[in-house]
Amino acid sequence: MRQFIISLEANNEAVKRSEVSGRDLHRAVFSHLQRVDAVETAVLRNSQGMRPFTLFPLYNRERELAGLRLHAFNKETSQLFDKAWRTKDDRERAELEIAGKSLKVADISIRSSPRFADLINQPPAKTVTLHFLTATAFHVHKGDLLLPVPRNIFARPFQVWQEFAPPMLALPRDWLDWCEENVLVTRHRIRTVRAAIDEQNWQAGFVGLVSFRAFDGEAQETELYRRVFQALGRFAAYSGVGRKTTMGMGHCDFRRSIPKPK
Repeated sequence: MRQFIISLEANNEAVKRSEVSGRDLHRAVFSHLQRVDAVETAVLRNSQGMRPFTLFPLYNRERELAGLRLHAFNKETSQLFDKAWRTKDDRERAELEIAGKSLKVADISIRSSPRFADLINQPPAKTVTLHFLTATAFHVHKGDLLLPVPRNIFARPFQVWQEFAPPMLALPRDWLDWCEENVLVTRHRIRTVRAAIDEQNWQAGFVGLVSFRAFDGEAQETELYRRVFQALGRFAAYSGVGRKTTMGMGHCDFRRSIPKPK
C-alpha cells in the first residue's frame, strides 16, 4: 500500500468545502491521470469489483480545499499514481480544476502505508475509536443507513483487506459474523451532514467520533479476532468506510479514544 498526499493552492480564488463535490474530485484526479498515461488510466477506470484506491479531500481551518489524500492498494495503481504525481520540479507540476476553479499542486508527499503484516501483528485490543471526517453512509436494502453499526463500519475494511492483502494474511471468513455478535458502540459523538455527489445530487451521512468495544467471544478465538478488530480499525483510515470512498466519502482516522468534553 502507498499513500499520496497532494497539497493544493488556489491560483486565484480558494475552493470552499461547500463547493466541492465527489464528482469534481474524481474528475480532477482522473483528468490528470489521463494526461500522464491514458492506457493505464482506462484500465483503472474500468476495473471491476473492489476499487484498488481511495480518494479523500483535505481541508484547512478556513474550510477551504487544501489537498487530496490517495491510497493505492495494488502495484498497478501505485505505479500509475507514482508516475502521475512524482514530477521533476515544481514548475512541471499539474494544475487541477475543481468546482470550476484552478488549483496548483504545491507539494507532493509519497509514503509507504503500513504493511498488512504490521497491522495484523498489532497487540489485540478491546476498543477501537474512529473519527469520521467526511460523510459516511451505507447502502442497505432500498435506502441508506446513516448510523455506525459495527458490521457495516468494518465491512469495507474487511473486504478491501481480503481482496488486496497477501493470501497468507487472509482474515477468518467469519470475522464479520463475530463482529456482529461481539462488537458494540460504547460512545459516540456524531451528527448528520450532506455531501455533494455532483451539481444536482446529495448524499446524507454522518461525521464525528465513535468508539467500539469487542466483548469476549469463545476463548480460543478471542485473541485472534480481537487482533483482526484492531488491525481493521487502523486499516479503515486507508480503506475508507461505507460507500463512495473514491469520491471523498467515508474518510476516517484511527484514534485512541474519544476526548472528554472540556
